[in-house]
Amino acid sequence: MRETNPVRYDETRGCWDVFQYDDVQTVLTDFETFSSEFGSGLGGVSRDSAVDLTDTMIKRDPPEHERLRGVVDEYFQPGNLRTFSDDFEELARDQLDTVLAAGTEFDFAAEFAAPIPASVIGEILGVPRDKREVLIGVRPGGEHTQEELKAYITELVQRRKENPRDDILSEVIHATPDGREMTPEEIYNFCALLLLAGSHTTITLLTNALWMFTKHDLIADIQAGVIDLDTAIEEVLRYQPSVHTVERIASTDVEVNGTTIPEGDQIAAWVASANRDPQQFDDPETFDPERSPNPHMTFGRGIHVCLGAPLARLEARTVLPVFFDRVSDVSFATDERDPIVGPTLYGLQTLPISVQT
Repeated sequence: MRETNPVRYDETRGCWDVFQYDDVQTVLTDFETFSSEFGSGLGGVSRDSAVDLTDTMIKRDPPEHERLRGVVDEYFQPGNLRTFSDDFEELARDQLDTVLAAGTEFDFAAEFAAPIPASVIGEILGVPRDKREVLIGVRPGGEHTQEELKAYITELVQRRKENPRDDILSEVIHATPDGREMTPEEIYNFCALLLLAGSHTTITLLTNALWMFTKHDLIADIQAGVIDLDTAIEEVLRYQPSVHTVERIASTDVEVNGTTIPEGDQIAAWVASANRDPQQFDDPETFDPERSPNPHMTFGRGIHVCLGAPLARLEARTVLPVFFDRVSDVSFATDERDPIVGPTLYGLQTLPISVQT
């Protein structure tokens, strides 16, 4: 499609697809022409999920986008997040202890990777560790309902109103962007967005990383420092991005690569295709853990660049070394793996592995 039909209309989906790197970048950065204000949330998440992302910052254009994002942007800068590194390491060690206590053959995705991101979000929000089961349930297949999640967050917000702490939730509750406090619904939506978007994509990043490192026999070189882990993680993000498409809607008639997209039409910008565009990347179909530079678009571009990108990177750089410090001889326990089924999220629901300790 990049070569033969880089901008095409899909009659079945009622949507335009954009495949080339430069065109995807245009769609993501020109927020005035390609609006975010439509749709019902993150593709790939079931309709009965605990969260509807329609009323969150990712579905808002300026100035409302800036009002909502500005409340928390500072907290998600790398320097501020690094204060949580020790806590994240402890969470990873505890989870690995639990997994290995049951044996050296296990499902990396479900048993190790899946519980950690929700616990990390809980750490940032200040949720007590003995109360985090309700957060973990928001992932696909989780057992907790939207009502349970909303009830718990509402209770937590009330406690923070009465007894503020030095945490991000207290900051959100007492923030006054444009001179007014966030509404209860906006506070809940922020927490829900952090849980859903942050958990799903980071679980997939961790799982895809181990999948690629094991498949390409790279773990020993990463453990020895021959291959830089940070650089290898960036290649995982390019080669196996957790999110394949980003959706927008045309706010006016617009020409993209010689094709006119009418006002009001939906557009899918194929980030995964842009990440393998040979006009931008040498030998793009090869997984190269030492690729540099690596200007992938997995976390987006422009004003909507992923708020949680620094957090996802920090989690991967913190959690994976904990795993690699404890295990060796990682191999696939089976060739059978369950994929994530959905229009946007990409990766594995299961990754059965065998390790030595």
